Amino acid sequence: MRLFVFALPDASPLLFPGLVGLMVIAGVLAVLVPTRRALAIQPVEALRYDT
Repeated sequence: MRLFVFALPDASPLLFPGLVGLMVIAGVLAVLVPTRRALAIQPVEALRYDT
């Protein structure tokens, strides 16, 4: 991991949990944003205008 995180000291205890938390937040947002947009429309209208 030293090759990827070369600017921080080895003894940084919050580095890895912080990176994991950041990735979890990014993943949750990547799922929730399209889901909210998809739930805002009616399925019949989406199928009608699909073609």
